[in-house]
Amino acid sequence: MQPLGDGALRFARPKTPGARELLERLRAWPRVTDVVLTTDHACIYFDPAAPPEDLTVALASWATEAQAEQREARLVTVR
Repeated sequence: MQPLGDGALRFARPKTPGARELLERLRAWPRVTDVVLTTDHACIYFDPAAPPEDLTVALASWATEAQAEQREARLVTVR
């Protein structure tokens, strides 16, 4: 994570969850006021007087959840 001034953090966007779900989860995080996603990064904005809790644990758990939800690929042969 990289601080952007006193009221924002920028970090590499995880591959999972997807963009919409990541946006919703980050916006729901306590004390986050806004979120911006790009292809490679995410940025959260917050009141500098009340920064959010450490997001690294949450991001790691979301990635683990997504891996657990993935199903094994099936091979289907069509004649």
